[in-house]
Parts: sequence; C-alpha cells; structure tokens
Amino acid sequence: MKNVKIKRALLGVLIGGMLSGCSADKSDTGSTQIETAVNGKADIQVLSESQKGRCRTGVGNYLFTDSGIVYTKQDENGNGDLLYYFDEKSGISVALCSKGNCSHNAVDVTTGENIECNAQIIALTLLSVYNGRIYYLSEDDDSMDLAIKSRDMMGTDDKKAAELSAQYFGTDAWNYGKYIFVAAYTDVSGSFDAKTRESDSSRSLLFAINLENGDVNIAAESEQIETSGVFVLSGYDGNKIDIYRTYDKKCFNYDLESGTLSDAPELTEKLADKHIVEGNPDGNTYFISTNSYMYGVNSTDKSIMQLNMSTGEEEMLYSPANEGEEVGSSGFTSVGDEDVIIDIQKPDFGGTLHCFYLDTDREELTEVKGGFTTDHKTLGIDCAGDNGFVYSYPVDMKDGQAVYDGKFELRFMSIQEFLGKGNEYKVVY
Repeated sequence: MKNVKIKRALLGVLIGGMLSGCSADKSDTGSTQIETAVNGKADIQVLSESQKGRCRTGVGNYLFTDSGIVYTKQDENGNGDLLYYFDEKSGISVALCSKGNCSHNAVDVTTGENIECNAQIIALTLLSVYNGRIYYLSEDDDSMDLAIKSRDMMGTDDKKAAELSAQYFGTDAWNYGKYIFVAAYTDVSGSFDAKTRESDSSRSLLFAINLENGDVNIAAESEQIETSGVFVLSGYDGNKIDIYRTYDKKCFNYDLESGTLSDAPELTEKLADKHIVEGNPDGNTYFISTNSYMYGVNSTDKSIMQLNMSTGEEEMLYSPANEGEEVGSSGFTSVGDEDVIIDIQKPDFGGTLHCFYLDTDREELTEVKGGFTTDHKTLGIDCAGDNGFVYSYPVDMKDGQAVYDGKFELRFMSIQEFLGKGNEYKVVY
C-alpha cells in the first residue's frame, strides 16, 4: 500500500484495542432458516454460510455471519458451554436448541444431574459456519487426539468431520472457504498423558482440512513449540496460500487442491530480516496479519508499521514523534479480510489516544474520534467481522483503576455505526 491517506472523522463510540478477528465473505450464498422461540413467539432467524475468508480464532469463540454471530458462553451456573446465536438486527440472543421448555443449562442446580440441552457443546474453538453446519474443534471421543466436529444449527445432528493426529491446540486457526487450517501440537516421545494432556516432547503441525470431503493434510511442520504464532498464513488467491514459519523464517507455497507444499525461496529472502511475531527490541515487530499484510509497532519510536508479506516492503502508517505525542501501547484487530482497527493508548493506563480504521481498498487511514477516546475502561475487541465487532466492557470500573475483576458486558457495534456519527451498541450478554 502506497501513500496512505489519513482522514479524520468524528464518532462517539465505546471501544478499545487489540486481539484478533474473524471475517465473513461478502459474496456469501445460501442460508439456513432456524425457527426459535423468542419471548414466547416463534421467529425465523437466518444464518448465512459465513466465515468464507480469513479467520484467526482462539481469543473468543465467535463466528460472524451476514446477519449475526454464533458464539459460546457458559450456562448461568457456570457448569458448561452452550451455543448461542445473536441476531444483529433485533439484538436478541437465543440458544441454538430445538427442545421445547428447555432451561438451557448444562446441569440441574437442584439435582446436579446433566440436562440434555441441544445447545450444549464441548469446543476448544469454533471454526466455521459452512453449508448450513457449524464446525468446531474438540477432542475425539474414541482416542486422545483432536477432532473437527460439526452440528446442524439446532444441535440435533452432531458428528465428527475429521480427525487430527495431534493432542493439543494452541490458539491459531484460519478459514479459507471450504478449507480450515489448524495449528496444533503432537507428542513425539510417547510420553503424552491423557489426563494432564502434557508431553515431554512435541512438535507443531499445521493441518489443512477440506470441509467438503473431510480430507486432512499436514501443510507444514515446525520444531518450535509455542501456544501461538508458529505459522503465519497470507497471500490467499483462491488456489494457494503463502505460509511463513517463524521457527526458521522460512516461506512456503501450499496448493489447496493438490495438498502439496513447496519452498518459496524468493519470499524467504524478502522476509529474512523481518521480525514477524518474534519481538525486536530495536525495530519493527509485526503481530497481526490480513490477507496480504501484517501490522506492528516500532519498539523505539512507537510508530505503526505495515509489512507487505509479498514484497517485504515496510511502510510507516502513523508516527507519534511526528505528531509530538507520547504513546504507551498499541493494539490491532483485523476486520473482514483486509481492514484493520488500530488502537493507540496513552502511557500508564491513560486511555485511548487514537483509534484508526484502515480501509485497504481506499488506502485510507481514518481516525475514529469521539468520547471513547478518553475512556480507559474499554479493554479490547474480542472478535470482528465484516458486519461489526464485539468487545468486552467493564460496566462499573472506576476512573484510574488499572486492574478490574468485576462485571463485563459483551457488546456488539456495527462497522457502519463505528464509522458514522452514532454511538449505538447492542448487548450480546
């Protein structure tokens, strides 16, 4: 991206900084109708096939559709996770359960017995809504390995879609249409303990799963053992994906249809001196990726930097030194397939200094400015999609309070509202 324009706009909105995001494809087709009971009235909720685009999950269990959000939350007694749908238009959340008169709890508080609510789910992370089914990562019922499972929209048809030869999951997963990529870890010493789910020695694997036929391939491997950030995926063109391995800063091309991996020496050379995920005390460290770019911070002058993953070119998007400003920290959230929200904080929990929205199509960096910029109580975006984002808001945090353990509201804000002049949000729960 060249010559990024900075546009300043006014907005009163509540929001804060970093963490990762999910995207929904604008070219979505097909949908599933769900009849649910809302306030004693039968309403039809339409869930589009979603998540066709890039998705990095693990921070929050949310899947954005064209009309709302599929998500998990604990039942009211904290005994287990249930699957819910939040309708963007109405602002109503409903449990994805087809049983009449169901309390939507995992355990009966009186008897302690399990309740057969269709919305119950044991999910390490949600992965996709594809062809009218919800896909999620769980544990295989018959082995110690991980498995990808799927269910219909009302929880009445749960089944295994694919098995993964790995025992534990980090935080990274990506979605490209019918393909899911999952970074997981496998035992290589025979020391894996099924109870503790620990191993003396393991390696990282990047699995590529075709949701249409259940085929599973290992797209890349790494001897580096981390909970996240072992692989970076970018450059998706419908046929192949560029894979950057942080272990040795090596690049690969992965062909989706054939499942073949090939070295990309030219790309490896272009990115050889770049600090991707790995911290750099004297320069730029890149944290979050979109389809073709990564974004990060210069550790010396706190500038916001952009890295073109295809060319290795770096560009400064914002310089606090040029503006005569002091900066504490910065965070990034990917929105859709390419856009980014950049949150810049003042030093010492002083609140938000700037919130920028980067529109990569228009090559425009817009400052979204309003009352939220002085509200240090906003703690970050949990997940984002093309239609909006959800963020956690501490409802009774006191001014000047750096640590908070009170009540949170999970709120939804549409992108249109975010970039407009309003300050409307809906409470998910």
